[in-house]
Amino acid sequence: MKLMLTESGVSAILFLLIIPKIDPAFQDCYLAGVCLLPINAHLFVSKISFLCQLKFRKMHLNDLTPRVSKHYLFIVAALVWTFAGSMLLFRGLMFNATLPSHRGIKLMAGVIGGLLFFRLLFNRISSKHVLRIVNLPVSRPCIFSFFNLRSYLMMFTMITLGITLRKTEVISAEYLSLMYVTMGIPLLMSSVRFYLTFFRS
Repeated sequence: MKLMLTESGVSAILFLLIIPKIDPAFQDCYLAGVCLLPINAHLFVSKISFLCQLKFRKMHLNDLTPRVSKHYLFIVAALVWTFAGSMLLFRGLMFNATLPSHRGIKLMAGVIGGLLFFRLLFNRISSKHVLRIVNLPVSRPCIFSFFNLRSYLMMFTMITLGITLRKTEVISAEYLSLMYVTMGIPLLMSSVRFYLTFFRS
């Protein structure tokens, strides 16, 4: 009986000291360990120690995660989209400058293709990303959460494909120029949506 009172007292102390500092998603796990008292005191201490280790490990990971408010996440996303679009457009213009003839016509074709690409695809994609940031469940999300996993995989694939095509010279500079301009313009236009959302919110 004395052992049970001691354990109950320790449980109450741990409850008062630790439970207010635990993430809401972790409180149920902690309460289960406190309420389900083992018969053996050593098992009880081990269980509480294990739960505390999980708690502090989770707190440590949260402290290391770079976070910004959702408001500033819009400007982070805008800068990333601007950088990607500018790099592609710059490379496209550089390739276009080396073409022997019809540079103006080919540049115009790339611009028209980029505008159509934005209208048919990137306008909807950027809108979904803005809405996703608005609906994030936390007020200070990870700084890299302006993309979901699918978007990161798509970005990685596009970058890898672009580098591979440029290094292997499978596609001539003429078509690379067209492709880079066509992709750079909708990315730059999509970044405007993030800038506008940032300044209006």
